[in-house]
Amino acid sequence: MFSAEAAKVTGRKQFGEMVRFFRENPNCRVAVVEKTGRLYRNFRDCATLEDLEVEIRPPKEGQVIGKDSKSQAKLVHGIQVVIARNYIENLREEVREGMREKAEQGVCPSRPPLGYRNNKLEHTIEIDSAKAPIARRMFDVYTSGQHSLNSVRKVLKTGFGVGIAKGYLERLLKNLFYKGQFIWERVATVRVLSDSGSLYIVGQCRTFIGGGPRIESFL
Repeated sequence: MFSAEAAKVTGRKQFGEMVRFFRENPNCRVAVVEKTGRLYRNFRDCATLEDLEVEIRPPKEGQVIGKDSKSQAKLVHGIQVVIARNYIENLREEVREGMREKAEQGVCPSRPPLGYRNNKLEHTIEIDSAKAPIARRMFDVYTSGQHSLNSVRKVLKTGFGVGIAKGYLERLLKNLFYKGQFIWERVATVRVLSDSGSLYIVGQCRTFIGGGPRIESFL
């Protein structure tokens, strides 16, 4: 088995298919993998294969790990599992640190809400000309005070052919991103845009929905 999927995530599609195959075919108990780190990087996957008594054969490591393997071979294999887990944890820490640095610089590390898009070339966030009209209309309609969330959904569906779930619509209307802020690791940060303008305001919407005190907004 060789999978390009992230090995840290349990429930990987190809790994799950392999486990299912072993359960349905008790006469097959050998898995050939490139190396330990490509097979599993979490202890749950390792325990799953051990419970199935699957023999692991990683050619690049020159080992055969099974229930009858010597204790020394099992020890080395166990160390390799720990090293593989440590590798993915270090990678995770580096990614989080990079995202934290972006947040400190005023750049939202995550996907921006409706009406904005990531500029991958300049590593900035900019207004999405194709979807910005939807976001503007969403605010215009709701802040009129004459529409419920459901009626706003109908307006957007009729005008733009866009279906937005009620819960997601409420989160959009409360999203501080439209005011020029974002929350990252529970800290409110002023964002930096390639376009210094904001699509609309959120203060009035948060008051209507009951999301807290009115927030002074800017354009």
